Amino acid sequence: MTQKIWGEAEGQPVILATVENVFLRVKVSNYGAIIQSIQLKQFHDRDVVLGYDTVEEYANDDKYIGTLIGRTANRIGQGTFKINGKTYQLALNNGPNNLHGGLSGFNRKIWTIESLNTTKITLRLVSPDCEEGYPGNLIVHFSVSVDNNRVVLSYQAVSDQDTIVNLSHHSYFNLHEDGTIVDHQLEIFSKLFAPIDEFGLSLSPPVSVTETPFDFNVKAKIADRIDQPHEQLRLGKGFDHHYVHSADITHRLCRLSYDRIAMSVYTDLPGMHFYTGNYLDGKQVGKKQASHGWRTACCFETQFYPDSINNHERPDCLLLKETTYAQTTIFQFDLTGTGESK
Repeated sequence: MTQKIWGEAEGQPVILATVENVFLRVKVSNYGAIIQSIQLKQFHDRDVVLGYDTVEEYANDDKYIGTLIGRTANRIGQGTFKINGKTYQLALNNGPNNLHGGLSGFNRKIWTIESLNTTKITLRLVSPDCEEGYPGNLIVHFSVSVDNNRVVLSYQAVSDQDTIVNLSHHSYFNLHEDGTIVDHQLEIFSKLFAPIDEFGLSLSPPVSVTETPFDFNVKAKIADRIDQPHEQLRLGKGFDHHYVHSADITHRLCRLSYDRIAMSVYTDLPGMHFYTGNYLDGKQVGKKQASHGWRTACCFETQFYPDSINNHERPDCLLLKETTYAQTTIFQFDLTGTGESK
């Protein structure tokens, strides 16, 4: 267990802490609940997530690299929703929609380090009533721990008013540290995905992946699917779509593999947004002077169905006052023994 003062934001010191075991070394900051690196010790300390060397670079980043997203991940149509007959209006920071919590979401906040030991860090954030337009004083706890070959993300939240909560983490993964991710092999064990409109808003109901490029129930190279002539891929400039899950954490949701490394995702959330870095533009340079260019990484944003507050009779993102939101996501890393991308 180590921690150091990493820099400063909003006049406050920012900490970078390390949790680790014999398999993994993970660096986490209390600014934006950032996961700055995930190193695989058994694979020459390979770092499998995009990130920056300084707090200032994260503060200037507009791609949500490595941060926690809240109060709501993904887009809310027209930035508006109703709870108990009252209409709430959020900032329109992504065309006609609200994206990832608004103008100053949880990715821009300085969290309190509540506890830290060798293998686990727990952060705490208080989001006041009406912040970014959301009702209720919301208290959030987020922990990152290492357990054997797994990085475990745990979320808890409670509010003093009925509100909406859809937390996610926006780590960008690349299993070979450089180049693009189109040569990675992918499996997503889902039969349904959410189509999007021209502004990237997820629509309801979901549709079948059968006989579409979105069907990864059988392992395929991303490159073989991502540029197929499909209207949904054109609208998303690649994959930028939500997949429906059973919400059973014992069932693997997806598996990404390359160069003898495999990463599996498990979650008790009912879905995951798969994004292939289609809006990374190479204008910013990350760790080891690596360019964050087009499709250099992909995200597995476990979450509730996007914009469910406006589309579902019983929206799963609705958090009733004084009840507890509690969710877990696991990233599991294995050495496969073969170069699966070859």
